[in-house]
Amino acid sequence: MGNEYSGTFITIEGIDGSGKSTVLNRLNEHYDYVHTMREPSDSGVRESIIQSLQSDQRSPLLTFFMFMTDRVKNIEFMIEPVLESGGVIISDRYADSTRAYQTVDLSGEGAPFDTQEDARNFIEMSMEPWLIEPDVTFYIDIDVDTALDRCEKDVAYENSRFLTDVKRNYDALAESEERIVRLDGNRSVKNITSAIHGRLDIPEPDHL
Repeated sequence: MGNEYSGTFITIEGIDGSGKSTVLNRLNEHYDYVHTMREPSDSGVRESIIQSLQSDQRSPLLTFFMFMTDRVKNIEFMIEPVLESGGVIISDRYADSTRAYQTVDLSGEGAPFDTQEDARNFIEMSMEPWLIEPDVTFYIDIDVDTALDRCEKDVAYENSRFLTDVKRNYDALAESEERIVRLDGNRSVKNITSAIHGRLDIPEPDHL
């Protein structure tokens, strides 16, 4: 692990329906000294993002900047203070979600960029000056059909074609980034949580 801070920054990633939030809640129950968060965070921005994703008429570029507004707030007021104090923080979604989802959302017919490569370059350029990268990222890998069976399918991202492209981006990130640990999303929550603990250099709770 190794960001520039004395604390530890952990993220949990995966497509919609992969079980990230359930796993985070399980970890939160047992690590009472660990700070947890999610993106988008519980704020007015979150409500605006959800409304955008549920709208038939929406702007992918506006959605991207709303996500970025939320992340800057999270970094400045939660992530950075926790890391500077030597604490541990775990986030349900972070920058890899942007790389996986917005690369798809910002490219193609009617989108700001013709190709995913162009969208990816724009995203990295936008995030690079201020982003804090995680020490370790756990990618809960699950097939799209299983994930969709768990989703309410009430937002723009929850459809097979879109999530297939998103999963492809996650898989590519997992292959290229050493900090990303791939976990089998078909395993039980208990097994996934135990696997995460086994990879972390933080004190073990009494039980998982």
